[in-house]
Amino acid sequence: WVRAGEWLIYTVNVQAPGQYTATFRAANPDAASKPVEIYLDGARIGTVQIGTTGAFTTFKNFATTLTFPAAGKHQIRLAFPATRLNVNYIDFASGGTVTTTTGAPVVTTTSATTPTGGATFTAAPNPVAKSSLIRFTLVPAPGKYVRSVWWTFDKDDHYGTWNSRNLNPAFFYPKSGKYTPLVKITYTDGSTETVERVDYVTVSQ
Repeated sequence: WVRAGEWLIYTVNVQAPGQYTATFRAANPDAASKPVEIYLDGARIGTVQIGTTGAFTTFKNFATTLTFPAAGKHQIRLAFPATRLNVNYIDFASGGTVTTTTGAPVVTTTSATTPTGGATFTAAPNPVAKSSLIRFTLVPAPGKYVRSVWWTFDKDDHYGTWNSRNLNPAFFYPKSGKYTPLVKITYTDGSTETVERVDYVTVSQ
């Protein structure tokens, strides 16, 4: 984990100027939120607050929106004013943060080309028994062709571990509960979508 005063520097290649969502997968065992300061080429462009997760090994997502004024190579510096933070990884995506609506698909388009109708996905059987096979089926946006996908079968607590790059993956949930699957889609025309279904999968004992 990091100590107060430490920092990290990354070189990034920004494809286009504009707003980007930076999602930090991080753990904070303490009750108080702790900031991570974000600098672009030496200038501070934002701060993300890492709230409590209860343990060093319990990771959650914390997001902030950043503005990159120019394309090309840049240097990003992360500064840690507080101690006792554990950062797993950072994900950058063009556009705004995905919003959430219980049950219904939430679609975020991150391209000038807006898919007509948007993508969605289904899962069957649903509800499903614990440790039984459930299969996900992606329905792309009309008129679009999928180049690649990235799935997480539970966005909230297993974002970086329960994953697949298969177009229509299958999964075994090891414990009962409600889960929020999410898929990031890249189309052949370069446009992208993120679709999540909040508390969509119900796993019984």
